[in-house]
Amino acid sequence: MRKLYRIAGLMGLLPMIAIGAHHHCIISAPQITAGIPLTFNNDYAFAAETSGFVLTLDYNTNTYAGYYITAGILNNVAFTSEGDESITHPVDGTQVRVRFVAVSGPPGGSFGVWDVAGFGNGNNSTTLTFSLPVGTTNGNNSVLVSENSGEPFADPYGHIHGRQFSATKPGLYLLTVQAYDASHNGAGGGPLHTPTSLLSIYFQAGPAISAITHSTNEVAISFPSQVGKDYYLEASANLSDTNSWQTISGPVSGNDSFQVFTDLNWSADQQFYRVRVTTP
Repeated sequence: MRKLYRIAGLMGLLPMIAIGAHHHCIISAPQITAGIPLTFNNDYAFAAETSGFVLTLDYNTNTYAGYYITAGILNNVAFTSEGDESITHPVDGTQVRVRFVAVSGPPGGSFGVWDVAGFGNGNNSTTLTFSLPVGTTNGNNSVLVSENSGEPFADPYGHIHGRQFSATKPGLYLLTVQAYDASHNGAGGGPLHTPTSLLSIYFQAGPAISAITHSTNEVAISFPSQVGKDYYLEASANLSDTNSWQTISGPVSGNDSFQVFTDLNWSADQQFYRVRVTTP
């Protein structure tokens, strides 16, 4: 019986400090009406169940030594009087925050947030604000997204840069978040909006092969990819021979989503695979 093996992704170059691509997960409301739920306007672009999106965290040996790190993507509330008027903004007076509810991933790992003070100053945070151990299911830590202090009739808009996300162990993490109104400007001193539904997003710490499937002589190798990286699939029938690795596919440009290599010529009694990653 033929056997398949996978080896964790292999970096072609030593990792330097790297911050992920600039993504905006936008928080809005279906109508400018108090009492209705907030929504993740473009959750289709991030949802783990349907989007294929995955954001890579690079191992860092500089400012964030020992952590896998990437730029935060939960930074935006829809514009009110400026910007894209096609997106309906929350009611004035709303103070949007994002709660970090749950995290799954490699055993013993944790997912951290390096938050900025106030509304941020454009500089990347270097302070670990809170960390959620893998297995958390009822987290209550949150970050501010609106650029206001919760005062009545304040503009709920926010575009805060500088917060970072981190992981402590290599592997695939699933983060679940929820946006909510932290103001007390609604009826009876409560919020103006009810919370969003939960949103789960994949984060990959370090390069990896996420899955291998096969049928007859065809093998599909799934891997998370990152914008700004090129990926090559390599194969070997003999793991003890370091010179036996052959490039069988690539380069493929990363696009912050799961991609698939296909090996149409698998015929060995056993086959090892690895993904090599380079920075063009």
